[in-house]
Amino acid sequence: MGIRASLFLLIFQFCVFNSLLCQNKFESGYLITSNGEEYHGLIKQLNIENLNNPNSKILIIMEDGKKSKHKIKSISSLKRGNEIYKTLWLNRYNSLFNEEYYTFENQGKQQLVKCVTKGKLSLYRMEYIDQESGVIESIDLLKLEDSNILIRATQGVFGLKKKKVANYLNNCDAVVTKINSGEIKTIFDVVSYYNNYCD
Repeated sequence: MGIRASLFLLIFQFCVFNSLLCQNKFESGYLITSNGEEYHGLIKQLNIENLNNPNSKILIIMEDGKKSKHKIKSISSLKRGNEIYKTLWLNRYNSLFNEEYYTFENQGKQQLVKCVTKGKLSLYRMEYIDQESGVIESIDLLKLEDSNILIRATQGVFGLKKKKVANYLNNCDAVVTKINSGEIKTIFDVVSYYNNYCD
């Protein structure tokens, strides 16, 4: 075999190995099961297509090198890199211009959702792959701490669903006024303001 052929083979093997390594990307984190067991180690990249399948498994390589797989339905929460996920029971209610989700134990479907902000008002992001375009999409959901109702807070390019969010947060006049006046324009500002200034 000539030098060129050997060099080509070496580069080809490097590219194949590198792409396989990237496809199986692991990041450090932890996983907490629904019965309170904690696992720390490297968590494999999450497959967006499987986040709403309670029987999908998450692979973690623990600090001692042992591999462990856990079904989404057995996970309470997990952190992978800087991203935190929580398993919620979601029951969707949809009518014209109104989309709400109810969360009651053992009712609806278990889904792993990204926890963007946790507080008196939490922001969750439900991720999925659009069936037509194949693009990763997300739905922003707001949940008050002592409520079983989550509301869809944004609508794609239209942004914040002002009326819906203001009605949901009607226990805090200050945030409702700021939303209605346009002073607060993004979902992140709503969550930050509510968590800092509302009781």
